[in-house]
Amino acid sequence: MAGKKVDLRNPIFHDEDAARAHLERVLWPQGPVCPRCGVTGDRITKLQGKSTRPGVYKCKDCRKPFSVTVGTVMERSHIPCRDRCWRVNLWLPARNPCRRINCTA
Repeated sequence: MAGKKVDLRNPIFHDEDAARAHLERVLWPQGPVCPRCGVTGDRITKLQGKSTRPGVYKCKDCRKPFSVTVGTVMERSHIPCRDRCWRVNLWLPARNPCRRINCTA
């Protein structure tokens, strides 16, 4: 890897909540956006409860729950968010990404 060095001590590679927060900062710089109707701001609430999985928001306009992965290639993936962050950070700076790491893993 000739460019950026990856710091494997970064919490986004070890902690699921930190990885999700990092993904939210990257994909939603101005805050959560409903992928169905595009609403932002105070019309979005974060669902918090014992039966709710972490990172779920609810749009007050279309009344649908969503997370940061909805509408992306990661939407129905069972790979943990921290593993996705690790793979993307290894894949992006590579000169020929598919030769540098196993893309099928």
